[in-house]
Amino acid sequence: MITTVARSDGRSGHQRHERVILVRGRDGVLTERRRHRYDELLARLHGFALDEQLAAGAPPEASMRLATRAAQLVSMRTRRKLARDWERLLGQADRPRSAADPRIPLVRREIDGARVEIDSLVAALRAVAPVTARGVAISQLLLQSGGSPVYSPRGSRVSLAAAIAEALRLLDPLSVGPLADPPVTPHDLAPSWLMTNKARPPGAWPW
Repeated sequence: MITTVARSDGRSGHQRHERVILVRGRDGVLTERRRHRYDELLARLHGFALDEQLAAGAPPEASMRLATRAAQLVSMRTRRKLARDWERLLGQADRPRSAADPRIPLVRREIDGARVEIDSLVAALRAVAPVTARGVAISQLLLQSGGSPVYSPRGSRVSLAAAIAEALRLLDPLSVGPLADPPVTPHDLAPSWLMTNKARPPGAWPW
């Protein structure tokens, strides 16, 4: 997880606030780690796989890479971009698909049936209130995973509306247990659509 700490400048006595990451060591104790550019680069490079782990319930503090990726996901920059991506999805679903369009087809009935939930998700992502990395990861993977009800009419056992409703619930920090709780096993709580097919859809984005 990421937190902000106040540090005192030994010479001037002024305090400065610095963002640091807490990572759980092998002994189970949380230790403070500073983020470096190398950590940021690795977290982005392995973003899809890390998002899968976070969506499945892996605690961000389980590793430096997970913690760094979690910090990236909950940033307002990422949240605003994700909100725009969902809005573009709605726009794409409103336009008729050309037979020559090489992009993966959308399951339009699922999108049409989830417009209220999508609007709520967009609003939650843009709000200044804190959110969990798990909720953002699920919201992002719904657009990126081949097993998502956005793309898969048969592979998913849940509707898009239900999947987004669950993402909205998990965006709330109160949905997460205390930091001292034992870490959950990855994939124990994975969304069913994510476990069905974890491959990226061809062409990445459909718009």
